Amino acid sequence: PTGRGTFAAAILWPTIFAAVGQISTGTILARHAARPNANIGGLKFLAIKTALTTSLATTIICLAALPLLLEHQTRLALELSLTYCLQIALNHLALALMSCDQGCGNFKQFNLARLSLYPPNLLITIWLSQTNNPTPSDFILALIACNIFPVALAIRGTTKTTTGLTVTRIIQESKKYWLSELANPLIQN
Repeated sequence: PTGRGTFAAAILWPTIFAAVGQISTGTILARHAARPNANIGGLKFLAIKTALTTSLATTIICLAALPLLLEHQTRLALELSLTYCLQIALNHLALALMSCDQGCGNFKQFNLARLSLYPPNLLITIWLSQTNNPTPSDFILALIACNIFPVALAIRGTTKTTTGLTVTRIIQESKKYWLSELANPLIQN
């Protein structure tokens, strides 16, 4: 594939790995944030640590699997896909932090962070389309850059305080939700 096909091939697997690799930690973070007297700033700090843990593991697995998954694609598609793995950490960070806002009812910040991804991405896509010969690499890098906006907005209110929770506990609690969240999109289609 070339052009749009290369772009699609490059983002497919890192996007799937990013979604599956969160193992429902966002659900657990939102539940803890919804508790009365929850330390939201500390929970957001824990969300960052949890997201970095899940994204590191997910990225390592994705990087190892990509050469096999894309063995019939062009070298460029593989290289772009390997680059796009940077998005996994940004995706996990944004969703973990937004889960805290959603759980505690801070919907203004939650919705602002959610909506911050699409307008910059659309504007950059339109701008790139008007330039001479944009490449799939240009669009991949723009998409990664746009994923910074939700993280930057959702990180507000984070404090380095303790919550009595650990990354291990969040991941342990999330296991019972992971399979149902994984199956949900398949059932809805």
